[in-house]
Amino acid sequence: MATGLAYAGAVRTYFWTNFSGVRNDLRDWIGRAAGLRGLTTDDQLNVVVRFGERALAVGRPDHLFALVARWADRATGTPCDPRAVVALELGLGHERFGGWFRKRMYECVARPGSLPDGLARVLTTACIQSLSTTHPDQAVVRLHYLAVRKGEAAGEAREALFDLAGRDRRLYRLLIDRLRDRAHREPHWAEPHLHLLTEPLRTDRAPVPPPWPDLFLGWKAVFSQPPTEHWNPLVGSWLSAAAADSTQKMALDVMVGATRGRAAALHRLYAIACGWTASARHPSQTAIAALFWQYIDHAQYGRTERRAAEPRTTEEAR
Repeated sequence: MATGLAYAGAVRTYFWTNFSGVRNDLRDWIGRAAGLRGLTTDDQLNVVVRFGERALAVGRPDHLFALVARWADRATGTPCDPRAVVALELGLGHERFGGWFRKRMYECVARPGSLPDGLARVLTTACIQSLSTTHPDQAVVRLHYLAVRKGEAAGEAREALFDLAGRDRRLYRLLIDRLRDRAHREPHWAEPHLHLLTEPLRTDRAPVPPPWPDLFLGWKAVFSQPPTEHWNPLVGSWLSAAAADSTQKMALDVMVGATRGRAAALHRLYAIACGWTASARHPSQTAIAALFWQYIDHAQYGRTERRAAEPRTTEEAR
């Protein structure tokens, strides 16, 4: 039996090495055969692994990725085609071609234009199950690109991104920095990144204990430009957190400081607190709102008083 198995492997190796002209046809046939009704899921995945191993052995990672895209695009009754996921993870884990597959994933998510939901889900799953373990920074980058797209699959990528970043303070900082950078460098495309940025800055998304320097920078970016409607759930979450836990009161001071004393931003924070406290059911909520307003008043009027007290130059006096 062992001799027979060894012989079969030798035949496959010889065939793949010396009959390169039939590889394209075999790839297309595998793409169809791996979905035959008579095959169990295990049978299908075994076919995928066997083909993937041989394709990578002869230096054809593009053949394997072509099947990833093909299987991902076809409706199979499941949210994410397991054949495509296994094929992609096989490539990502390959010693020689792992970098090729990471680069191919990046090209798919970063290029402009539409991306099929099926492929987006496969790429998201690969980021969660494989890339987050071996190359977590790259997983954050690819999930970020997927998350700012439109569609149901983008929502799934957003949840995966927030979950990954929320479990690691270094990745959390990387995400905040990326979103701030994109909002600053691409003002005409700032809103999707700012909208995404408000999510991890909420109390239920931030790491524990809160990384105040990272939150300050994130809040500063959000409060520096519209749209202001995204501020409500962000600010409200920290008001509620401070009302429930006095150790979170620092968030109020840091948040006000992140406005850099801009009057319009301070007025908006004041209005949000008014709306939040209008439905207050506990005295602690009223007290937290009063404390927040106190910080806002100090930031606004204290700055005005300091400027008024400063000596004027000769030019200013004229």
